[in-house]
Amino acid sequence: MTEENNNSVMCCFCGKGIEYSFAVQLSMKPSPDSEEYQGFYCHPICLDNLLHKDVPRHPDLLTNESK
Repeated sequence: MTEENNNSVMCCFCGKGIEYSFAVQLSMKPSPDSEEYQGFYCHPICLDNLLHKDVPRHPDLLTNESK
């Protein structure tokens, strides 16, 4: 989260700010054997635009409008 506004995070795809409550939270494991994760945030539309069209979407992703 940013220091100036604790309700804002940065989209890892477009680099623009997004209100925390509207962000999709992604978790990444560097390798299958790793016990550590790194978290990212993104706009639902950015994730939707980058996923292959045949990858199923969670219903909440399709209705969660970013601001």
